[in-house]
Amino acid sequence: MLSMIKLRATTLLHMVHLLALSGLSVMHASHANGSIDTLPTIKSTTFDPASVTWSQLSFKASKFGLSLKADVSLRHLDDEEIKADLIQADQGEAIRPGKGEVYLLKLSSRSTKVIHTQLWFSTDTAAALQRIRFDETKGDKRYRIYRYTRGGIFRINKKPAAGEESESHSKWTDSGTLFQAFPQTDIDGMIVTEPLSLLYMGSVAPLVNSGDSVQVLAFFDDRLHVIEMTLAGIKTIDVDFDVVQKGVLRRIKGKRDTLQLLLSSRSFDQKNSKSELTLAGLKGNIKILIDEALRVPVELRGSAGFAGTVKLRLKKAVLLDKEQEQ
Repeated sequence: MLSMIKLRATTLLHMVHLLALSGLSVMHASHANGSIDTLPTIKSTTFDPASVTWSQLSFKASKFGLSLKADVSLRHLDDEEIKADLIQADQGEAIRPGKGEVYLLKLSSRSTKVIHTQLWFSTDTAAALQRIRFDETKGDKRYRIYRYTRGGIFRINKKPAAGEESESHSKWTDSGTLFQAFPQTDIDGMIVTEPLSLLYMGSVAPLVNSGDSVQVLAFFDDRLHVIEMTLAGIKTIDVDFDVVQKGVLRRIKGKRDTLQLLLSSRSFDQKNSKSELTLAGLKGNIKILIDEALRVPVELRGSAGFAGTVKLRLKKAVLLDKEQEQ
């Protein structure tokens, strides 16, 4: 039997506020092992963008000679920017922004590979609109645009032709398009997102009790997967990072209580088949630890090749101009 977990009053009030704003789109502990058939319930407003507390995050890790860095940024887009950024899909009915706002989430990760990812998504549901992945790894450069549609993913693939390796991707001539249809299973009304949005969802998800979880569909490795984010309770960890807020720099060092979020994934069309989730260069059994008071991701845990389990720790956070418990 799970032991009871005492949440701070501020956290509980925050969660109650989120639940009041959302449709009840979380699976509580007694239903955490629900089947894929429960996914269509994830249609209503699940996330509250007003609860976002950060705009920039910088993470670092080092183990057995492996250096890993990840820089994340998040910002709201206005209508003109959305119109200019989202491409037209030659096939499929492109997903349009819903009633919520649209955010642009960027991630630059550097280890044995250098990869830049941009994700446009709706803040109320985390539904993906478009993703760009630019792999700058020498000898394996790629530039891909993924436009999400109701029936699948429209892709533009580019790579340098002979002699173009040093050129900007805008000048690469080896390019083509592809449409990857979703499985024939009816997924109408389901939310399809991308793993990068988990950093946003983890910061604002209305998870209250240990065992509560959120399920979403996500597209990666050229197919659909089911991702489940589960609250595994409060974990106290050591932190050491800088915070910038309202132009003031300060350091937070010492022990902090964090919400421990466990991530798992499985193939959508093979219910019992696990899949390997990747986030910020980490793979396997990934955990996101969210500072309970600041509502900021302060640590990512996962596997990184020969280095084994790696802790990607927050080194700097730029916070929005909001009043928060410190």
